[in-house]
Amino acid sequence: PRRPPRAPVVSFSGDGRTQAQSVELDDELTVNIQGFTTSSLWAALFRLLGALTFGLLFLLSRWFTDLRLRLTARPAAFETADTVRVETVWRESTIVPLLDTPVDAETLQEIFADVAVSELPPCRQRCLLGGRPHYHLRHFSYRYMRFSLNPCTKLFDVDAFWKDPLWLSSAASLRGLDGLVAVARRRNLFGTNEIAIREKSTLELLVDEVLHPFFVFQIASMVLWCLDSYYYYAACILAISTGSAVTTLMDMKESYARLRSISKFSCPVSVFRGGQWEVVASEDLAVGDLFEVTTGMGLVPCDAVLLHGDCITNESMLTGESVPVSKTPASEAELRAMDFRTRDPSSTTAGMSRYFLFSGTKIVRSRSGALSDRDGGLAQRAGADHGAVALAVRVGFNTTKGALVRSILFPKPHTFQFYRDSFRFIGVLSLIASLGFLASVYNSYRFGESWKNILVRALDLITIVVPPALPATMAVGVSFSMSRLKKQGIFCISPPRVNICGKIQVNWLSFGPII
Repeated sequence: PRRPPRAPVVSFSGDGRTQAQSVELDDELTVNIQGFTTSSLWAALFRLLGALTFGLLFLLSRWFTDLRLRLTARPAAFETADTVRVETVWRESTIVPLLDTPVDAETLQEIFADVAVSELPPCRQRCLLGGRPHYHLRHFSYRYMRFSLNPCTKLFDVDAFWKDPLWLSSAASLRGLDGLVAVARRRNLFGTNEIAIREKSTLELLVDEVLHPFFVFQIASMVLWCLDSYYYYAACILAISTGSAVTTLMDMKESYARLRSISKFSCPVSVFRGGQWEVVASEDLAVGDLFEVTTGMGLVPCDAVLLHGDCITNESMLTGESVPVSKTPASEAELRAMDFRTRDPSSTTAGMSRYFLFSGTKIVRSRSGALSDRDGGLAQRAGADHGAVALAVRVGFNTTKGALVRSILFPKPHTFQFYRDSFRFIGVLSLIASLGFLASVYNSYRFGESWKNILVRALDLITIVVPPALPATMAVGVSFSMSRLKKQGIFCISPPRVNICGKIQVNWLSFGPII
């Protein structure tokens, strides 16, 4: 089972104007959230300095994400901040804007069951919701996960851990959603039931590749060589770098398209809404929908809790073992004890996997159970062959399949000794080049050389000590490796991860206990 999350680490300054929070998303990922308020004056000065430095400040702020935030913003509480910095345990920082969405009292009460809406002051602008009092819901999205600010605790809650307080019994859960209004509200809060990967455009991928520090060093070196009449060598490095960059971009675009096609799934689903059954597309499922599980769907469309009937599923997508798993309905006690924050449904020791249907798993068999007086709308189903009935609890990227796709899009960083030694080697070379640069400038100035020749010769010494062709050579090798992997049906959306394949030394395949 997922270990119980640590208590949120919240820090305040002496004047109570700054705030930070630590959130444990799973066993491996913990993020630190800190609020910031951007100063219009300092932001304008930052843009002015960026223009005066011919874009060098913008380039540095792209490499060092905290630089712009430190120059243009100051720490603030979540209620007044307009930006948050999300930092992982691996020191990966992402700057995300905070959004304010007007919601009514019913929606706010539905998201945060512990909030006394009557005690919160409504916003002054009432025209946005038909003249009714409304409230601002502060939220942001990070890696396809949504964080909403609880107005009572002043902390962010993860929507993937949300549970309806009405899911305490089978009778209450079998009612489904009331109608289109409730469905629209849930869809606005938790999104649609589709894993829509935002694919970067060719221009964005090209900019990410060109503005890499190594590539920028190559461009500066080629400009320097052209000033020193090394046209052929500069043209050769330019051709190699351009060819490798274009090939890498094409492979990444194809890999993204492949991942999008694998993640996309659609099928007709029979749902119980507003007291009657209707057929909708699986993308239209909302959290709290009561739907029928049939073998005709092929795959489970979302994470769901089995309430009526029984199922047999193939969970090889999760475990890698193509063994049928039997699912039985959740009991009243299990529904009350269900908590996504402290218990991982995919863990076999958590006890939830017995009645939990995981998104993307194959439906082998589905049967309806015996009806009782408490089953309500189940008797209204048309036809003779009925399947099991389940309650949708998580949709889209919040599902188990969505978490698997997120782990592919945002893998855990790996650092090898080879990488660390390589950067140490480049650092030593850079130090030697700096000393040579200073010595060359001093000697050239002493012999009366012009400043143009002094700078060209001194900078040329840096390009000799630190080889600009090294990144191009490594990029060509990675590009050829990705092409060979693609021929074997293996796709990669992160070229630096290709080197990890060379670290595999032992393949261990177990078919059962060894006696």
